[in-house]
Amino acid sequence: MLAHLDPHPGDPRCAHRIDTSLESYELVREDGATFLVVDEHVNEEIERVVARRRGFSIVEKIKPLVRRTVRELNPRGDAA
Repeated sequence: MLAHLDPHPGDPRCAHRIDTSLESYELVREDGATFLVVDEHVNEEIERVVARRRGFSIVEKIKPLVRRTVRELNPRGDAA
């Protein structure tokens, strides 16, 4: 199944989309600190690129407060 992800839901100024399989998305999101990000949206102050794909990057949040917050908010239950 192909997923069309909106990196900024609710932001009408952002027209970027990420096309990937739902399975690939869920594999990345198993860790609450990793995300799929449009290449132009990578923020090196708080995340590092761990892999590149066509049209997007997989990033890991590295800034301690951001990393802790996204893990706590992860609906998949990863609070490590």
